[in-house]
Parts: sequence; C-alpha cells; structure tokens
Amino acid sequence: MGAVNKEKGFVFTLTALLLFGVVLSLAIVVAGDDWSHASDNQVVWKTVSWTWSDISEGVGQVIELEIYPGSSIASVSDTLPPSAGYNISAGLEEYQAFVNEVYSPNGTQINFSTDLAAAEAGISLNIEGYNTSIDYLYEDWAKRVLSIICDDVEMNCDAIACINVTNRLSLPFKFDPADSANQGKFKWTPKPSHCDHDVDDHCVKFTLTVFDSLGRVYRCPWSGPGVTCDVDSFTWEGPDKGTLTVDIASVKPTSYTLILGNDGGRELLYDISMKDNTGNTTGIIETETSFCIDAPSFSFNYDADLNVSIPAYEVSRSEPVNLLG
Repeated sequence: MGAVNKEKGFVFTLTALLLFGVVLSLAIVVAGDDWSHASDNQVVWKTVSWTWSDISEGVGQVIELEIYPGSSIASVSDTLPPSAGYNISAGLEEYQAFVNEVYSPNGTQINFSTDLAAAEAGISLNIEGYNTSIDYLYEDWAKRVLSIICDDVEMNCDAIACINVTNRLSLPFKFDPADSANQGKFKWTPKPSHCDHDVDDHCVKFTLTVFDSLGRVYRCPWSGPGVTCDVDSFTWEGPDKGTLTVDIASVKPTSYTLILGNDGGRELLYDISMKDNTGNTTGIIETETSFCIDAPSFSFNYDADLNVSIPAYEVSRSEPVNLLG
C-alpha cells in the first residue's frame, strides 16, 4: 500500500507543478475589478483553455504513457505492466478528485463525462480527415496485454503508412539469437502477407526490434547473420494473421508473442504479451510504437470528455480528453 501511495504521490506532485501556473493565473484574473472588457474575456478563455490542456495531459501521466508528436510521426512509449505496486484505476480516481480540489476554490468547475477509472482501458489515435480512429487498448488497467486496432469499415486505416515497434524485455531470450540452428524458434506462423506498395491498397510498412535483458536483438526485417526475418509489410485485407513467438528464459516456460494482421473484421495492427505456460503474464515489456501518419494533424484521446468552466462568466471548454493537451 505504501508503494502505491508513493507512486501516486509522485505523479500528482508532477501534475501539481504543471497546474500551479494555471491556478495562479486564474486567481489573478478572478481578482480583477472589471470583467466588462473584451480583453478580460479573452484572458478568462485562455485561462480555461490552459486549464483544460494541463488536466488532459495529466491523464497521460497517471496511466503511464509518454507521447511524442511530430509532423508526420506519432510515437507512444509504454510499459506493460505498470510500475510495481501502482494501481492505475486507483490513480485515476485520485487524480479526478485532485483536480477538483485544486480548482474549486478558484471558481472553476471540472467535470468529466464519465469517471476516469470507469472508461475503456486505453486511448485512441484520431486522425484529421478520417472518420475512424486507431484504438490503443488493454484488456484492463492491469496493462498486461496491448492491442492496437483499426476499425476498417470505411478503409480509413490507410492514414497509417507504416508502423515501427521497439520492445525491450525484462527477461533474456532462451537462446542466443545469433545461433542459426535456433532460427526456427523466431519463425512467424504464418508469415504476415507481403504487399507491393506500388500496386496494393491498404498496405502497411512494418519494422520490429526486440531486445532482451542481455541486450541481444531480434529485428524484422533483418538481412544480417543469425536469425533472419524478411517480413517488412502486410495488408489489412488478408485473411491470415502472423504470429511471432520468442521463447524466454524463466522459471516457468514463458514466451513473448506478437500478432500482426486481420482479426475477425476489425483490423488488428498488432497485439503483444509475455505469458507463461499457465497463461499468466510475466516479466516487463517496455514498448515504443511509432505511426507514420498521412494527415496534417492528429490527437490522442481518452474515452471521456472534459468540461472546464467558470460559471460566473459563462466561459467553458468541453472536448474529449486529449493527452497532447
């Protein structure tokens, strides 16, 4: 219990530092004598907007996600499962109470459309100009299995041109991947479909790099010596899924598994887990996923709307929580 509180306290201390400047600005504005001028209303709106952005970004800290936006690349860094002893559901509940406690004395109301802890476990990547989203989902907030899915009814997943994945495992591979006699243990079954990027529609370029705890590496594609992998692309139209299983050295037989490809009507970009022979997830996976996006802008949204308002002056902002602020 002490570890949980320590971790939560760390998260909320960081968040408090981010929010302090906004609260101070709000207090200065509220203390003003004259609210009748347009300039005053602009200041109030900016303060509400800053507050909304900082609270939204804080949600990402609570669920232990780091997001790095670029002009055409969106990267998500994650750790499965969460930090030892940290309960994300409890952290979300405490964060929601925390922001209300911080802002209420300043005449600001903070309302979420649903309790943060009750929302779907994960986030969605929403891309400007497309009617669908890329769902970045967990089985639950224990964060032991990660699935990235695109609902491809309108074939709008074509906004994603490539996916680059790097995973670092807390356990070593069961064998030396440079030993060519063991190449079969890194085999895709079946191998994801190849596609001609100049001919095939709905084609995604794919790269994967997996490090074990000893720094040994498996790469896909990789034409070097030792373990080889010639998978470098796949289509969402193919009926097959490719499954890569890597044996891990542990007390119980454990494997790192990555699934790539179609999944019963919803397009599974990939799914990762590390489980032992009893089905229990073991070890830690540090993962970074980068999406190449063919669109001018995008957002990472949590499954809840956030409304920030100053009722006395009828100023508010209400939008889905965006981890980019």
